[in-house]
Amino acid sequence: MLLPQPLEQKWPEDNCLQSDILEIIHSSYPEEELHPYTESKDLFNQKADSNVKSILNQEHYDDVKILND
Repeated sequence: MLLPQPLEQKWPEDNCLQSDILEIIHSSYPEEELHPYTESKDLFNQKADSNVKSILNQEHYDDVKILND
C-alpha cells in the first residue's frame, strides 16, 4: 500500500479509530510522485539470488515501453 507522507505515521498506531483507518484506506498517492521503471528479471526468478541491493536498480529492455515517459 502506498501512503501519502502525512498518513505514514498513522498506519501503525495501535489506537487508530475506524475513521482513521478509513481515511488511510481511501487516500490516494499523488501520481506525479510515482516514477515507474523496470527492474531486473531476476527479481521473480526462483533460481537467482535476488537478495541483493542491486536487484531494484533500473534495467532497460528494448521490448518494454514505459507508457508515461
